Formats: sequence, C-alpha cells, structure tokens
Amino acid sequence: MTASSTLPMTAKPFVSKDAFLSSMRRLASGVSVITTANKEAACGLTATAVCSLSAQPPRILCCVNQKGETFRALKSNQNFCVNLLSSKDQSVARRFAGMDDLNGEDRFAEGHWTTLSTGAPALLTAVTSLDCTVEAALDYQTHAVIIGQVVDVRNENEIDPLLWLDGAFAELGSKS
Repeated sequence: MTASSTLPMTAKPFVSKDAFLSSMRRLASGVSVITTANKEAACGLTATAVCSLSAQPPRILCCVNQKGETFRALKSNQNFCVNLLSSKDQSVARRFAGMDDLNGEDRFAEGHWTTLSTGAPALLTAVTSLDCTVEAALDYQTHAVIIGQVVDVRNENEIDPLLWLDGAFAELGSKS
C-alpha cells in the first residue's frame, strides 16, 4: 500500500477492546517501575509501555494512566526514574502494580533504593535506571504519553530482565 492508498471498504475502522487487549497480550515487554519524588513523598507504578525515543539527544517515552497518584505526582515533580526490572524483582513489580494493596511510600519498603540526579528513586537491583526530567506530557484518552529527558543512568552488570507476556511475568529463555 502506498501512503495515498485507502483502506478497502471491507476493513473495520475499529476493533473491540477485547480483541485489541488479546492482541497486545502477545507483545512481550520489559517490566519497569516508574518512580517520582519531591522533598515530601515518593510514589511509583509498574509499567510495560516504555521505550527509547531518541539517542541524540537521549529521550525516553512512557505511557502512564492519568487516574493514578503517580501521574499527578510526576506532573507536579517534573521528574521520574524508569527502573527496568531484573527477573529477581518480580515482588517489586507486584507491589508497584498494586497487587498487595500498598500505596505511596509504603511500596518502597520492598527492594533497595537510592536516588540519582533528579531525586526520583532508583532501584539498586534494576537492570538499568534512567533518571529523567519531564520534557513533555501529552494527554490522550485514559493515559498520558510522557517524554523524558534522560539526565542520568545507572546500569547493573547482570542483564536478566523481567518480562510481561500473556498476562504473566516471564523471563528470557536464552539469548542468541
């Protein structure tokens, strides 16, 4: 198809929410905990909608639900850290996904945390932590697309990421 082509008349303009979610469950994604903090408090959430946007200048993109406390804090604080979790961090992922009914700073009782340049919490066992300032936030439907300027990174030597696939945590079987 060329850019000027149109969809055939038989194409459906929209798919159902269930069909879309069923399709997206097949996309293996790295599991991240996105954190933010100011002098008074820290909070965070588990996310899989995270990707590199640009290497020069270094930018990252993540999608965050606008209803949560982390989104409100992130917009207010103008900082965040994307912690790409290792396979050993499944309990941290569950905690920040709200699977144990903890909120806010109570979630940070699990894991060993430090801070980088912005003051947002960085998980010491994460495969990598990308410390960012908010460059842009685009509200779209239920979520916001957040573009972060990467100002600091912390890399762990071991690279064994935690994945999310078909509604469950997964690990890499082998690397080729």
